[in-house]
Amino acid sequence: PVGLSVLHNCPQGDNPGCVNPTHLWLGTQKDNMQDAVHKRRTPTGEKSGTAKLTKAQVQEIRRRYTSGGAPRKLLAQLFGISKTAMQEILTYHTWRYS
Repeated sequence: PVGLSVLHNCPQGDNPGCVNPTHLWLGTQKDNMQDAVHKRRTPTGEKSGTAKLTKAQVQEIRRRYTSGGAPRKLLAQLFGISKTAMQEILTYHTWRYS
């Protein structure tokens, strides 16, 4: 149908080579993107085309903050990111696996 795509969900786990038609379902583009994120098929961290930091920088930010060495605002300025981006890093909403 218009506006829907055929998506795949193999019960044995993510298996791109599976062609079993019973593992297919209809979904929107949003469903498809959420499925890709869930299956870790989208670039994250340094691999993301929009990343401004490296994994090492994120780890350094967290180290400095947790050691009490620098406030969030100063760290944001030092690393050239917004205060909101800093908050997202420190609360693990972004860079979760770093």
